[in-house]
Amino acid sequence: MGVPVEIATADPRVVRPVDLRARYANPAKELRRLARRGALLRLGHGYYAVIPEEYRGTAWRPSAESAGLAIGQADYGTDHVAVMGVSAARLLGAVPRALGVAVIAVSVQRPPLETTAGCIRFVTRRVRDLDVCRVDTDLAAGWATTPEQTVLDLADRPALGHLSPREIAQCIRRLAADVDWEALAALARAQRKRPAAVRAAAAAGIEAPVKVSRPVPMRGLTGD
Repeated sequence: MGVPVEIATADPRVVRPVDLRARYANPAKELRRLARRGALLRLGHGYYAVIPEEYRGTAWRPSAESAGLAIGQADYGTDHVAVMGVSAARLLGAVPRALGVAVIAVSVQRPPLETTAGCIRFVTRRVRDLDVCRVDTDLAAGWATTPEQTVLDLADRPALGHLSPREIAQCIRRLAADVDWEALAALARAQRKRPAAVRAAAAAGIEAPVKVSRPVPMRGLTGD
């Protein structure tokens, strides 16, 4: 389809007009042209996904998690972006349905971004301070939080990602068997999130792996 090599080999598979300034006098116009031809999918203002060749001509859409990871990498680099919270839980198999939102850790404060794949919510976190593992998605390979970090984050900020407290508790229970609770306790101490560790343990139905000096509000995470 006459896709320039800079686009066909883009990594992550999201391109922006700024990426093509050296090649085109009007890169935004060229990206719109390629989108009309079916080689690219417009995700949002200034972001286009490279459609996998096998899906060209179809109604393919990337997942919100994939789009969020790729957009974050395009703007900040691979090592400064991670899928977290409910989005990491979905990549880990703990959320059985597609979500219309992706929660992405980045190193700077940034407002949400509406895309055709869903709303990308950026959380200001330093990825080097998180416990992460490698993941592969349709548009990018990069970092996502481990089961331990994910459970801790879910219990710490359950409102991120538009799931109900009951659904967050279900996510925690589904992940519980894959969690090293001693490792989670170490993360809770290092990140000053002991109350979140207590809530996570309560949701999972196990003894809290850390001690706290005062009662911890459960935020509805123990309900069925």
